[in-house]
Amino acid sequence: MIERTVYQCEYCMAHKARPKVLFSKYRMRQHEEQCFYNPKNRTCCTCIYNDYMGEYGGIIQANNCIYPGINMYPSSLPKIQCVFWKNKKEDKP
Repeated sequence: MIERTVYQCEYCMAHKARPKVLFSKYRMRQHEEQCFYNPKNRTCCTCIYNDYMGEYGGIIQANNCIYPGINMYPSSLPKIQCVFWKNKKEDKP
């Protein structure tokens, strides 16, 4: 048996059943900087105005913005650094 150290994304862990797992600490830091679930990236995945969240073939599908006055349709990737973004976690009772 070989013992190995693995690294899990702290943002994916909070939102996904199967979070990202890598053997390299450096690569995990790179992933976390770009992770759709990292609130710093202001994506649809962590926004209160996103009313759809799912995966199709392992690809995140989350871009159905219900912000008043915005007419967007679901696309294959979430929007990044959205000016209308509002954190889901801060607005939950």
